[in-house]
Amino acid sequence: MAKRSNRQTADPAKPVAGGRGPRILVFVALIGLALLVANNLAVAVSVVRYPVDVNFGEGVVQAEALRIARGLPIYKPVDAEPWWIGTYPPLVQAIGALGGGSLAWLRIVALASTLAGALALGMIAWRRGGSRIGAVLASGAWLASPYVGLWGALARVDLPGRALESLAVAAVALWPARRRAVAAAVVLATLAMLCKQTMVAGGLACAAVLWFDAGRKRACVFLAAWTAAVAACYLSLNWATGGMFFDNAFGRVTRPFSPAFLFVWFRDFGVTHGALVLASLVSLPLLWPNGAGRVFLLAGAAGIPAALLSGNDGADLNYYFDLVWGACGAAGIAGGLAAGTAWPPGRKWAAPALVAVYAAALLPFPLPVATAREAERSREIVARLAVRPKPVLCEFVSYGLAAGSDPEFLPYMFTKLEEGGQWNSAPLVRRVAEKHYGAILVTNQVAARWPRRVVEAMTQSYEPVAEFADTYIVDGEHTQVLLVPK
Repeated sequence: MAKRSNRQTADPAKPVAGGRGPRILVFVALIGLALLVANNLAVAVSVVRYPVDVNFGEGVVQAEALRIARGLPIYKPVDAEPWWIGTYPPLVQAIGALGGGSLAWLRIVALASTLAGALALGMIAWRRGGSRIGAVLASGAWLASPYVGLWGALARVDLPGRALESLAVAAVALWPARRRAVAAAVVLATLAMLCKQTMVAGGLACAAVLWFDAGRKRACVFLAAWTAAVAACYLSLNWATGGMFFDNAFGRVTRPFSPAFLFVWFRDFGVTHGALVLASLVSLPLLWPNGAGRVFLLAGAAGIPAALLSGNDGADLNYYFDLVWGACGAAGIAGGLAAGTAWPPGRKWAAPALVAVYAAALLPFPLPVATAREAERSREIVARLAVRPKPVLCEFVSYGLAAGSDPEFLPYMFTKLEEGGQWNSAPLVRRVAEKHYGAILVTNQVAARWPRRVVEAMTQSYEPVAEFADTYIVDGEHTQVLLVPK
């Protein structure tokens, strides 16, 4: 009688349990995710209720939504007053106009988009990977991300665009052989490009998924249809705006690229999300044969070009949402495999190390919630601006809007235009010197966001009367300073 081997011969058709150790680690990861998701959702709710902008770009989107609601253009010559430049396509602003340009409405749209991105992750992970735990881990990692926590409810264009990209990828990942699903993906990926002109990751990921799952012909048809649809939309916008769309969104937004900026952003991304990426790379041999795993690897790779744009001056963490979304999905699938729900035979040795890497991604990054005291201080600023003669000039645009004054100038972008020789600040300098504005509200970032000559005119003609250090800003401590004419 032959000696019986201690090694069990596994049936390739059946999953092999990952063991008690990996299951415990995944349980710990789930607890960590739940705590971080709860914190991030609390931050999002507090942001939705906050009366004014908590991020520099929020007021910009709100102002453009109000202009669309009033039938006014958002793309115009930069030399014409008001000094404004529409740097993004108009879809999110148009959606904001449906809500009357309300900041809360725009934030609710962003929060719903954040949740839609999580839903797409979970659906792909569950339907393509066959693992409920993997689906929960993928969705939870997205909602627990500190980047998503900081921007999850901001009135910006990025997360609505990312949601459209995510739904497009979900359409081709779940139904690659259905023409209607591919057509829906073309529409969704095109709409994402109408949120922001750099949102190419969704379309690229769809084409890559179709290439592997439905054949080269269908991938090329998708790519051609998507490119044609985007071109048609952009050309139509440019025609409707008399050439101002291309001038504003493409011709005037060039900013210097610096490897030093890129290094800083790569470093910060490595600290916050490096373990997720490492988990994906370590588990690459397991993820690629897995349907959902391959989808998320392709989606993450499609996000690399956007991440490289963070080397531009003034870049922010929004350039990483595409890469984060793919990394969260891939690491979630890896965690699900390690838990034993669909573990390939002969690979159990990798489970403890893999889940340990994934658990390391859950180092806590609790984010501060906007307090009632901070909201009250912001209302106090608005009240003080409201009684000043109009117009008022505000670095954070929503403060002026809340005080009943439409913005006449967009800081930072026009600073870059002047540095590039595309705009002359002399008319604004003259207005400031003549004390045209009843009040000016700036932050401690004034030197970086305003043209130097304008700052000099402020110093000569205005004086600070109040300083507010306890207002809520999601991306750092900004002190608000109220200036009035001398």
